[in-house]
Amino acid sequence: MDEGCERSGYSCVATLKGESRAVASVHWRPRGEELLSTSGDAKGRVWKKVDDAWENVVKLDGHREGLNDAVWWRDGTLC
Repeated sequence: MDEGCERSGYSCVATLKGESRAVASVHWRPRGEELLSTSGDAKGRVWKKVDDAWENVVKLDGHREGLNDAVWWRDGTLC
């Protein structure tokens, strides 16, 4: 478990390998099967658990600056 998570009272449920800059936000998809992350590298990423690891299945390019946040609609589509 990540020590930062432990000190904050949260538990670490995923390690997202492949982010090149600091992660700004992470949101569960409403049905709970995927994660959406944003970061300072101006990309959003959708992650899906495959076996015991989280894999980046979609990369959302096209932003000029760091991406602070993105969210899912209630129906599970991206906003």
